Amino acid sequence: MAILLSNTTQCINYGNILQPTSNMTVCCWFNATDLSTWKMIFGREDASGSQPGWHLEINNNQKGDFHSDHGPNMVNTTTTIQLNTWYHMLGVRDTVAGNQRIYLNGIQEGATSYGIVETVVNQMQIGETIGWPGQGFLGILDDLRFYDRALTDSEIKTIFACKGSDSITYSLQARWLFIGPDGGSITGDVVELSNNEYVGTPLNTPTYKETFLKPRRYLYNN
Repeated sequence: MAILLSNTTQCINYGNILQPTSNMTVCCWFNATDLSTWKMIFGREDASGSQPGWHLEINNNQKGDFHSDHGPNMVNTTTTIQLNTWYHMLGVRDTVAGNQRIYLNGIQEGATSYGIVETVVNQMQIGETIGWPGQGFLGILDDLRFYDRALTDSEIKTIFACKGSDSITYSLQARWLFIGPDGGSITGDVVELSNNEYVGTPLNTPTYKETFLKPRRYLYNN
């Protein structure tokens, strides 16, 4: 099951979680129904929006975008994102390689350096950015993940190929699968499904949506 966001104010707020200072990997499946401006998928940033701690989004040129520091450095996909199409997007910050990288459907499409990594005062949200109102994601999101390490190219290809049924759980800090009835409103606490069980608050009533991803039938072992 996935989450359907049908207006730019719908999101899930998780508060002060997932603030890495070293290696990280974030990823998700998405299907966008509007690309008229920047569209935040998930991440956390300061209240002004000027210093995102990290995020995955789609920019105003319809490119996937990953940002993992407080500077101006972003890395983009070369592929132009199309409406009503499923993609898997993944961002890596790798302190050994000294770069941040973006992958689309298991293939690396860009790399760049990253700047200073600092503490961000604002909160982690799925579907909307606190600092830039009106730029919330519109469409379907599923299987969002956060690892506190840099995944390998082989692991990244496996996650894409398995479409949700992989068992790559080492250093997995958060994973969202949105278990609920198709079409039902999300009004209560939303608990992510890693061992950490972060509890989020849905805002403005997003809904559950059935998707193509395979069932997940294993337990987590961090």
